[in-house]
Amino acid sequence: MKTLTAQKTLARVQTTAEAIRNDETAEVGTVSVGDVIRQGDLYVVAIEGLPAIVKPIKNRQLAPGTSQGSRHSLIGDCEIFEADKDHVMAIITRALAPKKVELHSVLIGPVFRTIGTVELDHPEHGNRILPAGEVFAVVYQRAFADEVRRQLD
Repeated sequence: MKTLTAQKTLARVQTTAEAIRNDETAEVGTVSVGDVIRQGDLYVVAIEGLPAIVKPIKNRQLAPGTSQGSRHSLIGDCEIFEADKDHVMAIITRALAPKKVELHSVLIGPVFRTIGTVELDHPEHGNRILPAGEVFAVVYQRAFADEVRRQLD
C-alpha cells in the first residue's frame, strides 16, 4: 500500500469536495409525514396538516433577513402561514417520532401548504421541487453556541 503525504491527501480531499454539487435542482418525489428536506441552513419537515390556528402571510421568503444566504423562497402555487411556535414544535415532534428532537421556538419558521408543484428557491443551494398537496414546517439550523440561536447562511 502506498503512503501519501499530508499535502497529497489534502489535495485529494479538496478535489473530491469541489466535485460535490449541492447547487443542482432536485425534485422531491412523494413525501411522508416526518420526511425532512434540507436546503443549506433550512430544514423543511413534512407534517400531518396545518395547525388549528394560522395566519396567512404574503412574504414567500422563508428565512428572515436581507443577505443572499437568507433568500430561501417559495415559487409556485402554495399558501404560507404563521402559527404558534409551541404548537408547531409539538406537531414536528410528533412527525419525527420516535426520534428524539430538541427544538426551540427561535428555530421555528412558517408553515406552508403546497397546492401545486412548488420550488424552494435559493441562489446558492440547489433548488428543491416539492410535490403538490403537502404541508411543511420550516426549521432553521441551530448554531452551536451557549445560547440557542438560528444559524445564518
